[in-house]
Amino acid sequence: MAVLSGLRYRLAHLTRAALAAWCAAACSTWGAPYTEPSALSPETNLSRARLTLHNGGSVTVYEARVRSDSVVGLVRRQGTSFQPFGVSRADVRSIQLPEPDALRTIVLVGAIVGGILWILGEGYRQSLKT
Repeated sequence: MAVLSGLRYRLAHLTRAALAAWCAAACSTWGAPYTEPSALSPETNLSRARLTLHNGGSVTVYEARVRSDSVVGLVRRQGTSFQPFGVSRADVRSIQLPEPDALRTIVLVGAIVGGILWILGEGYRQSLKT
């Protein structure tokens, strides 16, 4: 029984970690691309933007800003650290911004409610055994 409890404990931690990671991105999706980076004014500050470059690569930039002939911001390194990033507007094919996604939000809320009901049901079943 102790092994099962340890396994259940680890499974609960893994589930919480997976749910937290999913929650971070579940309520939004990338919107339609701006094909002209110049469509964004130099005063535009974006919390997050996906840049598609002419060389075929793409990069997610946090705290992105359009500055004269460049798009600058921070890119995520391994883990939770960030490093400065900048690219010429001429090298950017398109910019995408995150948009709310109603379906993902509904699925996320349903999963959270289902998880809470499952936990409550397990607690109730355990209380009946004692």
